[in-house]
Amino acid sequence: MQHLHDIFKDYTKFGEKQTYDGMTVFPILAVKQSPVRYLNLKQALSMNLITITEVSEGGSVPNLKVINQADLPVLLLDGEEIAGAKQNRILNATVLVREKSETIIPVSCTERGRWSYNNSHFEESGNVINAKIRSQKMQDVTSFMKVDGSFKSDQGKIWSEIDKMADCLLVRSDTDALADVYQATQGSIEDYIAHFPCGQDQVGIAVCIENKMVGLDCLSSPEIWKDMHEKLIKSYAIDCLNIRLKTADCNIGAVHDFLNKFTQCLPQIFPSVGYGEDFRFESPELIGSGLFWQESIIHLALYARIKQEYDTPYHSPRSRYQNLR
Repeated sequence: MQHLHDIFKDYTKFGEKQTYDGMTVFPILAVKQSPVRYLNLKQALSMNLITITEVSEGGSVPNLKVINQADLPVLLLDGEEIAGAKQNRILNATVLVREKSETIIPVSCTERGRWSYNNSHFEESGNVINAKIRSQKMQDVTSFMKVDGSFKSDQGKIWSEIDKMADCLLVRSDTDALADVYQATQGSIEDYIAHFPCGQDQVGIAVCIENKMVGLDCLSSPEIWKDMHEKLIKSYAIDCLNIRLKTADCNIGAVHDFLNKFTQCLPQIFPSVGYGEDFRFESPELIGSGLFWQESIIHLALYARIKQEYDTPYHSPRSRYQNLR
């Protein structure tokens, strides 16, 4: 089959550069329509077609149960946060949940200080975890996949990075929750959202912070992207809030250089938890994944590789709840 880069290139083009306060966005626009039809989490929840719960009354940090009653698959995005039950979680990988199915999905915790029910099921939080943590998490998930085929993350790193982000942004959370960090910085983030509106036929974004390319997200459908756009803008914008001397002088050449690194990656292919194949891409500068199904790239995510800075595991007061095996 074609390299995913060639499929991406045939399917998309870049729109006009947008810049605000240290962040540059190049909209990704569809030039061809994908025939694949599916719902996103927001759509499925609004129609009461999907239920996400703990796997049992006792719960398990790295796993949740999804019951999809829809006649269509439902897309759950890598890094997308869901809130409720015993603690808030994020997806460890993009999953296209089969229609009329019950599926166990791989997740990580984003609320270290809570392990008790506030309701029986999960709802959309409105957040995707920030781009820096997504890059680090993707590196760890890819490493586990190569070892044993599992979609596990390094939970300790995620908690540690959420703590660091909260400290840097002067946010206090009683349960060490990612959602509280987003809530506390909502006003500043909304300024970014206002400067990066979703355009017609848009299916993705390529993002530079200051003069460096940091990531790219692309979906197969403008309709699905429309509901994800603000979430993903937020996930990059929050990484800008701590930059004091902000410049934004990136041009489209930085994006093409980044994509050239993508073309040089030899993909490793794994079965997905739901429909499709999970592609993984690695180079010294880049980490990425792609969910491919029915000749379409359902989701492509590429991030600048973050240097690993962890020599010892992060031990949390809640480590007894990890149940990572």
